Amino acid sequence: MVEPGFELWRCCQRALSIFLQCASQWRTVASMSGVFRQGLDYTALESVMRLNGVKPHKVAQLFADVRLIEQGALQQLAADRDRAAS
Repeated sequence: MVEPGFELWRCCQRALSIFLQCASQWRTVASMSGVFRQGLDYTALESVMRLNGVKPHKVAQLFADVRLIEQGALQQLAADRDRAAS
């Protein structure tokens, strides 16, 4: 039997699905220190939500939910980058 890596509440499934569909839509900045992700391209995020049939009255809440996931991802990416630089 395979143990799941994490539990995902049903109320979070749509936000995670939308976030994962935006996986190639990061805004990046290149510097002498390397390439850094700034965050998701929100224009692409809006398109992904529209293509997934998100109803207009649910867009704002789903956008907020995806932004929470984005912030967590950015924190982890920064920690990974710092650890690799050490």
